[in-house]
Amino acid sequence: MSKMSTAIGNRVSDDPIWHTPIKAFSDYMGVAEKVGVQPILENNQYQKVYEARVVAVLCFALYQASGSAWYLQLRKNEITDALIMRQSPTVRGDREVLGVEVTSYFRRTHYTPKETVFEQLKKTKMFETWHKYTDHDVVLVDLGINYKPNFDEIQLYMVTIKAPYQLWFIQEVEPEHPDTILKLTLCEVRGVHERKLDVGGAWHDMYEKGIRGAIRTVQTADIKKAGTITKTKPIKGAPWETML
Repeated sequence: MSKMSTAIGNRVSDDPIWHTPIKAFSDYMGVAEKVGVQPILENNQYQKVYEARVVAVLCFALYQASGSAWYLQLRKNEITDALIMRQSPTVRGDREVLGVEVTSYFRRTHYTPKETVFEQLKKTKMFETWHKYTDHDVVLVDLGINYKPNFDEIQLYMVTIKAPYQLWFIQEVEPEHPDTILKLTLCEVRGVHERKLDVGGAWHDMYEKGIRGAIRTVQTADIKKAGTITKTKPIKGAPWETML
């Protein structure tokens, strides 16, 4: 299996509140218990709830892949649907922030898409003549279950259009429970990389280490404390309720 690289970004966020994937997924589950899973998947009213679940699962996967805790926040009026952040493992005080654009395939169960995921992406995300996303963004595609696109075809197209961004495809075995095996496939101009990750294992490890709830970043002139994250009083509100 090829080593999976991660885009390193410098997206800027003016929102100091970041949610752990444990909190975001738990908030999603709270809504799912009230209204059911299917309305979240198919009703645009719950679009941000759905995005919180998908990005939380991605953060679990990245934690297991890298050992670094990733945090998330949803966005209202930006190019991407969400941002994810971790403290830099190499530069003290720095934070790495990526934009995440969430899209899905087979989200609505009452019909089968007539187009392939590649055809959909070319129409909505991967434009031939201009790039909506930068090298600090990833397009996150929720594939659903038992569907395998032609990743080599997608990657070749990315080379052709010189796409600066990456495509990350996630596919869950048991999509409504965190204790599952996740297949994460990354497409970029340099190639296709695939990895299987234990999301439930990542949840357990983060919980044991106290990486749960929400955190607040601290802006300070003290170089020793620059970019640090702190736990304050419990931050209330789901990711879709605290977004700027």
